[in-house]
Amino acid sequence: MLYAILQVLVRVMVGVLFRVEVIGAEHIPEGGCLVVSNHLSWADTVFIMYALPRKPRINTMANASTVFNTGFKRWLMPRLAVFPIRRNRGKLDEEAVNQVYLLLNSGERVLIFPEGAYGRDGQLKPLKDGVGYFALNSGQPLLPILLTGTGRLRPFKRLTVEIGTPFIPDPPLLWEAKERVGAVVESVRGALAR
Repeated sequence: MLYAILQVLVRVMVGVLFRVEVIGAEHIPEGGCLVVSNHLSWADTVFIMYALPRKPRINTMANASTVFNTGFKRWLMPRLAVFPIRRNRGKLDEEAVNQVYLLLNSGERVLIFPEGAYGRDGQLKPLKDGVGYFALNSGQPLLPILLTGTGRLRPFKRLTVEIGTPFIPDPPLLWEAKERVGAVVESVRGALAR
């Protein structure tokens, strides 16, 4: 219920306060997909919500230590399709990873900013590998979105949400996996032969 209210508010507020051009809406796949976008500001999710159809809903992950740091936020955020990810000093947050796959497999959209954090310079930062694993392991389409103009917001500013063609990456070839396994086996063989 709260998510539906949020969607209406986003459509009204963004439509009144900004001049948003959505390019490529015909590329949006039906059903679940992995939405990937550059990240310019805290408000990027709002403009992506504005550009995409209401259903299926868009789920996004947020830093547990800042976005889920009070009881009220822990109650509110899941109702707004936001789930926590914990930064475990380089260790994988298995609960968040499982949540991504669960949402994708149930036909929902999951929004990921593969840069990890946003910057104000407008330059694309190095991308994290996680998006590649999610794409290969889920088998769901990737929907690329390029945001322009969201870095510095002011009323009536012109912004662009450019939706690219969705794609499903090819899984690694079996011989590549066999080659990697073979290299590991040879390393083990060499270690045991000493």
